Amino acid sequence: MRTISGGPNVVEFIAAYRELDRVFVVMNYFPHDDIFSLIHKIPLEEALEYMRNLFIALHHIHRYLLVDFGLSHFVTSNSSRKRSSDNSPSLKENVVIASPIEPPPAKRCKRLSDDVLMPTRPPFIKHPKCGCTSFAEVCDVCKELPVKHVNKAGTPGYRAPEILLRFDEQTTEIDIFAAGVTMLSFLLKKHPVFRPANDVEALAQMATFLGSSALVKVLLQQLLVDNIGIA
Repeated sequence: MRTISGGPNVVEFIAAYRELDRVFVVMNYFPHDDIFSLIHKIPLEEALEYMRNLFIALHHIHRYLLVDFGLSHFVTSNSSRKRSSDNSPSLKENVVIASPIEPPPAKRCKRLSDDVLMPTRPPFIKHPKCGCTSFAEVCDVCKELPVKHVNKAGTPGYRAPEILLRFDEQTTEIDIFAAGVTMLSFLLKKHPVFRPANDVEALAQMATFLGSSALVKVLLQQLLVDNIGIA
């Protein structure tokens, strides 16, 4: 945080200290409005200005490969027309990527069952027998699929598909998706746009809103990489 401190639209970092299991961060105070209350009434011109300043801040912090943007991390003041980034997410959620994320130990990884993917050459994709295609909800079969454990970043409702699909490599592009959800909130005058109970439900809501074709294509490509080793 000291490195990115004072950059374009980024507030100044002063100090930080730890007390037991808690970390305290001291930053310059920036008087600001409640962005969640402004979403419902902010004019389009101000929303566009907000997004412009947001991308300026993201461009700066992404140079240091810092990711995990959330709407509460970027504050605004209508009175001064200034923008500032309070880029201080939870240390558990914050991810600094200096190199591709290493996968967890093999004993902790669970591969999808043979009912989902048959590792043969040429690759043959076998779809599970479930009711997701018949009903607008996630079926019990899909809910019981094994979970792949990877590093996760992001705020629920803002997480990009590669986070929800548990990709091993998560880049600064996940922040661009989160910024897009923020812009969608301004356009719809609604927050949050997505309110998932878990990652599976988040994917279902995203597919309902944006369409499932692109998600299916990305998922199948990742399954091939994970299970067959075809990049």
